[in-house]
Amino acid sequence: MTDSWKRPYDIAAEAAEWHLDMQCGELSAARRAVFVNWLARSPAHVEEFLRLVALQADLKRLPALQTMDLESLLAQAARTATAPNVVDFPGHSRRAVGAPMSRHPAWARRTWLLPAAAVSLLAALFWFTPLRQWWTVTQYQTGAGGPRSVSLRDGSQVQINVRSDLEVQVDGRRRDVQLLNGEALFQVAHDPAHPFRVHTPQTVIEAKGTQFDVRVRDGRTVVVLLEGRVEVAAPRPKVESTATGAPSVVLKPGEAVTVMADTVSALQPHRADVDAETAWVRRRLVFDDTPLERVVDEFNLYSDAPIVIDDPAARSIRVSASFDAANPELFARSVAAAAALKAERHADGNWHIERP
Repeated sequence: MTDSWKRPYDIAAEAAEWHLDMQCGELSAARRAVFVNWLARSPAHVEEFLRLVALQADLKRLPALQTMDLESLLAQAARTATAPNVVDFPGHSRRAVGAPMSRHPAWARRTWLLPAAAVSLLAALFWFTPLRQWWTVTQYQTGAGGPRSVSLRDGSQVQINVRSDLEVQVDGRRRDVQLLNGEALFQVAHDPAHPFRVHTPQTVIEAKGTQFDVRVRDGRTVVVLLEGRVEVAAPRPKVESTATGAPSVVLKPGEAVTVMADTVSALQPHRADVDAETAWVRRRLVFDDTPLERVVDEFNLYSDAPIVIDDPAARSIRVSASFDAANPELFARSVAAAAALKAERHADGNWHIERP
């Protein structure tokens, strides 16, 4: 049976078999060559395989997609395939990759390039990097709706705060989290053979069976350890230098450390109010002698209708209190009353703290 006469569910079954093979382990060079050849034989193969891959990851997020040269990829696919890289389209003759296209209109060239480029992309990704590892990456993004709880494949638990963006890759070989922005509370399942690492723009936190909070905002990372043991690495230098920089530090339960990209001195752990630092899990916000401007900025993370301070003099007022993050009206009125101001809701839907 030729590829052009295959029934849709036959192609789907073949794609599913390839998909399963890749999840079970890295393929040998010979097996990868067979896979590239299978892709090249029909656009339907590419389409069905991409459909399965899309269920587990969005290929558009891969950095490779933004930097790859399609012409080079076409040539690469032609070299690596064990059979001619030929694609069929209704109304067009068969044409091998690399054959001149000048006699065909531009729209025909674009139609032909789409599956051929997809074959090349998958081939290149598979030859130069284990494509399988991208399928286990899961992205989580939260808005103002409230914290989210996530269970990872290894049994670890993650509480994700509002306005947070993180990517998780947990499989049989690694346990890595990229916390790009926001905050998360990790309760890590014990697995000495596979350290659990949280990567932020400023540092890397490594834990083995522990519970800790990581906050990434305003160009800094704050790590608070609840229990167990974590090692917080010093930031990597942006340029080559003979200076050793700040060494890593191991936190004890109840300690916290702040890391900034330009940190060069030794990291200095300090005692932390763990209950206050993790109050966000209970939708509470706790402040201790904090400027009102910072308090409002924090509170606005939990609402799509921000609170506005109209009186500049009020921004430096110090606040020591605990608030319900889900009740912006009570917060605005309480703060205004304590500062001899008033809180009014304007036509824009926002609460404004202003002079009486």
